[in-house]
Amino acid sequence: MITQSNLFSELKDLANNDVHHLVGDGIPSSTTGVGIAGPGSTYLARTSKTVYFNLGTILTPIWINVQGANGLFQQSGRIVSADITSTAIGKFGHALGYPLQDIQTVDLPSLCFPILCLLSYKRVTANYGAGGNTGLIWGDGTAITGTVAKENFVAAGVDKKVSLLPIAGPFVNLQSVNLATTVAFTNPGTAAGYIDWHLVCIAAY
Repeated sequence: MITQSNLFSELKDLANNDVHHLVGDGIPSSTTGVGIAGPGSTYLARTSKTVYFNLGTILTPIWINVQGANGLFQQSGRIVSADITSTAIGKFGHALGYPLQDIQTVDLPSLCFPILCLLSYKRVTANYGAGGNTGLIWGDGTAITGTVAKENFVAAGVDKKVSLLPIAGPFVNLQSVNLATTVAFTNPGTAAGYIDWHLVCIAAY
């Protein structure tokens, strides 16, 4: 373990423990990194955008896919007050909601299915008015999850944490994953609360 906080000490410590970060184009094999990459080393397959982790030894590497072509895809963000009440396209108050993941953006997964959405509402100063129930929908409006009642989320008047899980329903590929409310919230003038979100998807490139 390093005893000095600098880059050279860190690199030396990694090398002394046979921990290396390898890069290649294809999937790593049982001979990839033999004699070089010890346990804890990583391998980035550039073509498939996949990260592998060595759970074996330096002489017998066992490369496990930990994220990438067929792994978890995660993103986090915040919906600020102005976007909570706005009914413009791409905002929380719009009929098609606020895009958490735009699958049609270049270089993002060609297949992405949400498995969990964690939401945290932070009340600031005052309550929002009106509003409806909140849930995840595809970009075409098809429901992904059930909904949480407004009284248990943005209209609760206190901080709230909720989770949304997918329901049995159609999988709409190549569509954005949006957080939407059935009725737009309004601001009485002093509400400044916000929504923090964390989306976990199964993705394939």
